Amino acid sequence: MRNVLFLVDRHRYGESAVDFSLSFLKEMNVKLVMVSRTPDMKRLEKLSTKLREAGNDVRTEVLKEGYAPAFRESKEGYDLVIFERKEKAFSQHILSGVSEAILGPPVVRILAASETPVLRIEKESRALEKVLILVDGSVGSIWAVEDGGEIASLAGAEVTVLLVVPQIPVMFTGLEEMEENVEEMLHTRTIEARTLRRAVRALTKLGVKARLKIRRGEASDEILEEIGSGYYDLVVLGTRRLASRRKYIFGSVAQEILSRTSLPLLLVKIG
Repeated sequence: MRNVLFLVDRHRYGESAVDFSLSFLKEMNVKLVMVSRTPDMKRLEKLSTKLREAGNDVRTEVLKEGYAPAFRESKEGYDLVIFERKEKAFSQHILSGVSEAILGPPVVRILAASETPVLRIEKESRALEKVLILVDGSVGSIWAVEDGGEIASLAGAEVTVLLVVPQIPVMFTGLEEMEENVEEMLHTRTIEARTLRRAVRALTKLGVKARLKIRRGEASDEILEEIGSGYYDLVVLGTRRLASRRKYIFGSVAQEILSRTSLPLLLVKIG
């Protein structure tokens, strides 16, 4: 990760977003863009100074005409887009099953415009020390592991990889007991075991030691309960495109997470 696009506006969360990002933003090329019709140049300078003091090469820009230029900019070879989202700033209109209020239209359009991972920082956040990476049985979920693992490695953060599997019928309770032991399950030939082994290999290459965790039940309920423990500072999840609608949308589980947590979220396109 070398090139980062950092989008902020006038509101007060920008400084907290920068402080959170400095956990891993060091010695990188950062373009800091303030999107505002009435830009606060003192605030922009303060944020850029913080980034420079961490050894980053910082360029600044002001966009008074809105986010449209930022959508084009996000396609230009960036490794990460950081977006400081103002709470309750957008319309509650729901289109094609996706609430733009969940992310704010700019984030949705940035995700649709490029393959670049997007980090949403919604409010004041504590230092980045513990990362939760969500995986499923899909091949693409390893991309979320790699991108989330890279940020964790740069920040020196701990990583937990969470896999949620369906509840096993009562007649197979023996299998459930076996799978509660993650180490034993890793040696099986199940899809879940293969997913976790791939995650461990990817994180090991990045020098990150991961804690593996399995929860059983409804995916959204189990994930939200895990997030609600208060243990994590960043959640990493994959998102998918529904090409036929020409819209960037999220599955029902992702929508639940996006709408019900204010933790920083790293959104990685996996399909």
